[in-house]
Amino acid sequence: MRILAFTAAIVLLLLGSMPAAGSTATVVRPSATQGWFPADMRPGGQARFVPDPTSPFGDGAFELETDGTSNAKAQWLVPVGIPLSQVTALGFWTRYLAGPNYAGPSYQLVVDLDGGDPTVNWTTLVYEPYWNSGTMTVDTSGAWQQWNVASPGARNWSSRNVNAGGGCTLTAGAGGPPFYTVPQLQSLCPNAVVLYAGVNVGTYNPGYLVRVDGVQVNGTVYDFEPEVTVRVVVTENVVGFEAPGAGWQVTLTGCGVGPITQTTNAAGEVVFVALPPADGCSYTVTVASQAGWTLAQSTLSAAPTEPGSTAELPFLAIRDYNPPCVDPADARCLPDQLPQEPAPPAPIGNQPGTTPSPSPTAAPTQPPASPSTPAPSATAGTPVAQPTAPAVISPTPRPPATGNGPATGTPGPGVLLIAGILVLVSGFGLLSARR
Repeated sequence: MRILAFTAAIVLLLLGSMPAAGSTATVVRPSATQGWFPADMRPGGQARFVPDPTSPFGDGAFELETDGTSNAKAQWLVPVGIPLSQVTALGFWTRYLAGPNYAGPSYQLVVDLDGGDPTVNWTTLVYEPYWNSGTMTVDTSGAWQQWNVASPGARNWSSRNVNAGGGCTLTAGAGGPPFYTVPQLQSLCPNAVVLYAGVNVGTYNPGYLVRVDGVQVNGTVYDFEPEVTVRVVVTENVVGFEAPGAGWQVTLTGCGVGPITQTTNAAGEVVFVALPPADGCSYTVTVASQAGWTLAQSTLSAAPTEPGSTAELPFLAIRDYNPPCVDPADARCLPDQLPQEPAPPAPIGNQPGTTPSPSPTAAPTQPPASPSTPAPSATAGTPVAQPTAPAVISPTPRPPATGNGPATGTPGPGVLLIAGILVLVSGFGLLSARR
């Protein structure tokens, strides 16, 4: 009979009230802790998010560690703020990695026993797995174990001596008896309020290396997951000058994530956060092409595995060079808008060394008669000089009917220039003859 009673007690202790069927998993990450915070971290104590594919929740867990000193401590809490009377389910999962055979993280409830000033009649109820295992040990094989903190047989000790009036009186257990159960305290302390729930190792737990996951408070189950970050930087290069590439579309896939698409900001960056570590997988990042640009590489991969680490992927976009236009989309660079070379001007009059062609449609007119030189008047005693005969001027053909030359029948500038020179020469000849 005693063996049967002991066995039944152990079953009730371990199973008790299992997590509620309607509970939901809330993912806790370093960048999104869902209210969890480091409440009491002392030298020698560490807490961190780690990958753990064996966890019953996701692929990660929360790891707690103490060094070889008794003062080492690591405690994380999450606000609760509900009456103790409304608590229906409390629990968590643990995994042993190193330490004594009773090493395990504790589940803790910070409770204001009278619902008044939380700095007066408060205590921390501590649930330790080894006190509830029936063997005073934990599973040291590395397998995950589930613990029910709110069951009628679950043993919790008080961190303080508290007398909140009436039957609500607790005696500090100093790591052991006396023990209290949640249903018992709901009855003894009807005004009690749960301020925080959390997990802890230390003090006086040297050399612990343990993990927790699936921490439950009523209908909420906290799933601890590590994360990595992938940062993408796009740089634009225009004729050798570099600048941040804003407005580029970047897509990430891999490790069961995505596709996730973002657009680079003014600094040419996008940051993909809260990604699971690339354990046996990798992330592929692709930058969408744009007209007028050539990507040196449009796809890159990264496999960050260390929780909290950041992988950086640089992309270079080179502007297509299409002289004289750098920007092919510029309206001024369209083929019909390019500047045209001006046509050479039509010849004006007779050009030196060239023979003008007569108009094919108009016959030349009669050349004008050669001008006659009037005879100078004779003066007594003055010898009469013979005038120099002027040069014969060839008739000037009519310029073409089209073009930029002078109108038909009008002497060109070359003819007028030659005539002026002849007149000037004739004048000099007369002056010489007179002398």
